[in-house]
Amino acid sequence: MASPEDAVGWTVLPALQGQRVLRSCSPTPEDGEGPWSPAGFWEPDSATVRNVEARLPAVLDSVLPLVVLPAGERTLGLRGDRYYRQYVGITRGGTRLVYVHGVHAAFVHPSREAVHGISWKTHLLAWCDAGAGLFGVVYDPRTETFGRLELSDSYFGAVRY
Repeated sequence: MASPEDAVGWTVLPALQGQRVLRSCSPTPEDGEGPWSPAGFWEPDSATVRNVEARLPAVLDSVLPLVVLPAGERTLGLRGDRYYRQYVGITRGGTRLVYVHGVHAAFVHPSREAVHGISWKTHLLAWCDAGAGLFGVVYDPRTETFGRLELSDSYFGAVRY
């Protein structure tokens, strides 16, 4: 039987995967609080993620059209519904926030497994120079607001909203 996460393209990663965010080329956004430096990690519940999912499409739809890819680079069809979303809870300054890590469908194998057989449902999928193939954004459940959305490091143009 398929889980709700399968149907909508999201998963909550184990809290231990949060450390991978710090050690990878994953887009690590500033969220208005200065440099990226979570004090801890936790697993958001389904209700929290559904709340993010209800608001995230508007953010993606406003940001992705602003991305200008380098000349000659194949576009990935930059639409918000083409990204798998991985959720990791982070703690900063005693506040629980949610880090959303987006992975474009072009990077996920049709069997729902990713490069080298690593499951997108249990492991953070992050690598360097993915351009618009990866995004990261922090969501504050208390204020129901997003920080600045960051893409991986090989794109041209500011992405602010």
